Amino acid sequence: MVNPFVGAYAVELGASSSEMGWFQSLTNLSNNVMQVFWGKLSDRLGKRIPFKVLGGLIISALWILMMFVTNASQLTILIAIQTLLGSMATPAWIPI
Repeated sequence: MVNPFVGAYAVELGASSSEMGWFQSLTNLSNNVMQVFWGKLSDRLGKRIPFKVLGGLIISALWILMMFVTNASQLTILIAIQTLLGSMATPAWIPI
């Protein structure tokens, strides 16, 4: 529900068009690449619930930290970290 507004928040923080490009690229790339790793790890361990819970908690905690960013670069880094770590929940929610 919050994702559509993060780009507007970046613009409000003074993001340039180049920073918006990095923001969008890092968000998509880090989320997609890490899902392969997290999916293999959850399959190997045979447990999906911890990945769902921990991923959700990480995402929630990092949304709270976004209130304290002061520029678009910080927001981009925080979103990239959030998608890297929070992407552990996606493969656990959608097993094949």
